[in-house]
Amino acid sequence: MQSRADGGYVYLPDGFNIPRERVQESPDGRYHICENHYVITNQPYLRCFFAPRLKVSRLLPR
Repeated sequence: MQSRADGGYVYLPDGFNIPRERVQESPDGRYHICENHYVITNQPYLRCFFAPRLKVSRLLPR
């Protein structure tokens, strides 16, 4: 799993590019991916993706 600067992810084993809009917050704080395979071509496709909530901190100017 590799995070992208735009908030999405790349799932390396299958090369899925997961846009930020498809990332759901994980209820248990762990990564989960749901994939399936097309019947005719046996190609994998992404059904859902869960990721831990990102903890963002900002340094405030003093």
